[in-house]
Amino acid sequence: MAGRVCEDERMKTVILSADGDSIVYLVPDAVADNVEEYCLEFCTKWLRNSPYAAKYRQDGILCYTDRDFIDYLNAYVFPECELKIGYHGWRLAMWLACILKFNTSWKTY
Repeated sequence: MAGRVCEDERMKTVILSADGDSIVYLVPDAVADNVEEYCLEFCTKWLRNSPYAAKYRQDGILCYTDRDFIDYLNAYVFPECELKIGYHGWRLAMWLACILKFNTSWKTY
């Protein structure tokens, strides 16, 4: 059932950036609560070893973006879900302003 938002997973927002701009993504709780572990799995195992990740390995260097991480989660970790971009640009600024006004207990990576 790829291409649908997880009905059996609670979703949370995370802010990711690998190439400059920060983007808010809607991801399953498991990813949001353990984003560092999922990122490390992506970088240290999947990117280095998976034949599907060959395009990210160039002359011994790993080249990827936060969108590539989300694509990896969509295709290989949560194929039954569709992880989505929440906010970027000025919408991200507005979202952050609302969050900061009402909640100060969030983490960044």
